[in-house]
Amino acid sequence: AIHGATVHPVSGDPIANGTVLIEGGKITTVGASVSIPDDHTVVDAAGLHVYPGLINADTGLGLIEIPRINATNDTRELAMFQPDIRAVSAVNPHSSHVNVAACEGITTAAVRPGGGIVSGGAGLIQLSGWTMPEMLRDPEIGLVVDLPSLSTDLDREKRKERLKDHRESIEEIEAFIKDAQLYAETRALADDGKTDLPVNVKLEAMIPYVRGEKSVMFIASTYKQILEAVNFAETFALKPIILGGAEAWKCADMLADKKIPVIVNTVYAYPIRDHTPFDAHFGNPGKLEAAGVDFCIATGGSEYARRLPVHAGMAVAHGLSQDAGVASITLNAAKILGKDSDIGSLDPGKIADVIITSGKLCQASSRTVASFIGGHPIELTSKHEESFERFTNRPEPNLPVQPESLNGPPSLRTN
Repeated sequence: AIHGATVHPVSGDPIANGTVLIEGGKITTVGASVSIPDDHTVVDAAGLHVYPGLINADTGLGLIEIPRINATNDTRELAMFQPDIRAVSAVNPHSSHVNVAACEGITTAAVRPGGGIVSGGAGLIQLSGWTMPEMLRDPEIGLVVDLPSLSTDLDREKRKERLKDHRESIEEIEAFIKDAQLYAETRALADDGKTDLPVNVKLEAMIPYVRGEKSVMFIASTYKQILEAVNFAETFALKPIILGGAEAWKCADMLADKKIPVIVNTVYAYPIRDHTPFDAHFGNPGKLEAAGVDFCIATGGSEYARRLPVHAGMAVAHGLSQDAGVASITLNAAKILGKDSDIGSLDPGKIADVIITSGKLCQASSRTVASFIGGHPIELTSKHEESFERFTNRPEPNLPVQPESLNGPPSLRTN
């Protein structure tokens, strides 16, 4: 029983001096006047804030340790079409980045593959567990697709040179999707016993996506890339999510009308174009909110996954409402990933991913003082915390006194 804090369910108004009851890994009760059973351990959180665990909807946690060292980077394969690949199969539960992110209140994270055009399936993990199966929440929450796109900055000659290759790449992926659709139709007949069909592993993996049962995450940041992704999804009746969305504010009304969600992982990115306002990315989520677009905020990568609440806070400082800022890294992220029935808010029946913070969630000065994943308290220690403690308590060095003859002139001389 977490008692006495300001409870922020996200799905409803904050509750002053509230109580959250957890039992069997699930949230059982949330309210202001809650009778605490005698067998519950009481956590006194007076003066603190309680939120649902944070959800980072785009990361490489467990896949990347040191980006510049290839042996610690397992985010991509070599093939152009690999829908059967699952990113979670490569997750390293003992990555330093996992504990670092958990210490900042992140309890679940989407991990996605890269490389090629159809990169593979993104999965959802919790940031606690000795093995990947212990961390696994969902092995496949969406298919990652990186459509080829010609830059608008190319001059006429370079554009002409690359146009043929670009068209061939587009034709290749269109043929792959058509093959997958035909395979799915034939598979349905085979399931009814009307025909025999040998299993094709790659096309088999595409079935839920070409049927519109699962979302396709299109990597698209520029205005042009977003329009191309939307047009492609409509042509083949796919269920799209825009992943990146740096210039989503330019087509926010269209995205709202078509009910296409956006995972914004570019709050702290540099503006794409020289003439773009310096704060365009900071203000992007606020403009999406005003237009009625379903969106969430993520970080991408692994080393900065811990800064998720800071990204949301920067968006709040540039026009996003406080409530939308909190929802963008909790309930809205869960909805876009199709997991809002399990996580994202403090509602009875949901998995008890709960954090206790020292202040408001989107304030950089706030700290996560306690975290529960699946109802179990986790130890908030990480490589960062250990290094801080170690070097803060470093003893004074016992060095020999240097002879005066080695002392040179002052480092800054006026003559």
